[in-house]
Amino acid sequence: MEEVLEGIRELFLCLLPVAGVVALVYLAFFLKKLIETLKEFDKTLAVVDTQIKKLDAPLATVEDLSHTVDDVHHAAREATIAAVKSAGEGLDQLKAWVNEKKEDQKLAKDAEAVKSWVDEKTTVVKEKQDEIKDAVHQKRVREFPVYHDGQIEEDR
Repeated sequence: MEEVLEGIRELFLCLLPVAGVVALVYLAFFLKKLIETLKEFDKTLAVVDTQIKKLDAPLATVEDLSHTVDDVHHAAREATIAAVKSAGEGLDQLKAWVNEKKEDQKLAKDAEAVKSWVDEKTTVVKEKQDEIKDAVHQKRVREFPVYHDGQIEEDR
């Protein structure tokens, strides 16, 4: 039994240096492939960098367009509120004019019909005025924030 163990020891004494050389050769091939892959990766990164630089101008345009859309949205919201207020004020002035003419007895019969029509429309406009204002103000809260220059733009 001792002779068998001695034979196995001699065999491994010969095989271990050969296995070490094979492992070193394999490691050399692996490192060579790794270096080639890193060179290709460097080229790929250079191409990606140039492509990203080409996107800078269109992205700046999109950012400017986003600012413009925000400004138009704000102006439209303010115009809607102003139009509703103006309509309410106009109906109030019309009501006052009808009352004045009624007092002058120039339009006694027609004035009452016009006055009731104006009262009805004034009531409807005033009811809708609050609803429209609430709806417009609710639209001010964005479901998705807008980012400009790395910061979230708040509503005005």
